[in-house]
Amino acid sequence: MEKFDFINNRAFDDRCTAFAPQTPQMQPGASMFEFKPLGTGAKVQENGDVEFGFYAPNAGKVEISFGLKPQEPMAMDKGEDGVWRATLKYDPLFVGPKAFVFLIDGAEAVSPYCSQYYSHGKAINYVEIPDPAAPFALMNDVPHGTVAIEYYWSEAFESFQRCFIYLPPNYYEGGEFPVLYLQHGAGENETSWIFNGKVNHIMDNLIAEGKAVPFIVVMNDGMQRGKNEDMRNAGAALASSIIDSCRPMIEKKYRVKADKWHRGIAGFSMG
Repeated sequence: MEKFDFINNRAFDDRCTAFAPQTPQMQPGASMFEFKPLGTGAKVQENGDVEFGFYAPNAGKVEISFGLKPQEPMAMDKGEDGVWRATLKYDPLFVGPKAFVFLIDGAEAVSPYCSQYYSHGKAINYVEIPDPAAPFALMNDVPHGTVAIEYYWSEAFESFQRCFIYLPPNYYEGGEFPVLYLQHGAGENETSWIFNGKVNHIMDNLIAEGKAVPFIVVMNDGMQRGKNEDMRNAGAALASSIIDSCRPMIEKKYRVKADKWHRGIAGFSMG
């Protein structure tokens, strides 16, 4: 039986809605001075199993729908305490961050007692299922970079846009750095490479191991479209926004090597 000793790693707690484990759901009607947690949420066990709980005493049916398996919802069983429970057995082919929602009598619900990030075009719950092949995404005892948020005016969109920026650990020591403009996949946004993809932890580890030179990573919202575009278009306005608005802001405000040999763009799936 597998046993994972890194399920409490700090990287597993990074989420868009909180930066520490959420307070457990208490028994309704109990005194605030009595600690009576219901055991709801999603808890990863040492063997990789995940225990789910959702409090819905009046529901007739509760299931869990995973983002990659929407046609295969997992049934939950109702307890006398009104909590529906289910256990997802560890599967080495189904690991990493997995998005899901609860289906309450067929209606989607996002639990405030589970981790959340943005994916599939919405705020959605997720659980980090231990992946023994991905230690590069964990938070390790290495120098850590900085994640910054910038706002800039986009002529293409005629509105202010937001981007996330990763600065390597040695950025504040001086010098100029290459820049990578990193795009997310369909249904995600500028937060996704941080909270879903853990790019800051990956970069910290690669730089510490000498597998990557220090460089800056800029992440924009790739789902944006111009006035005459829709989601089926290639997104010419997005390209213009990154090239003509975001890039000049980055090159003015940050110490970057502003030539084409030290500037790149990459992405995941749609990006």
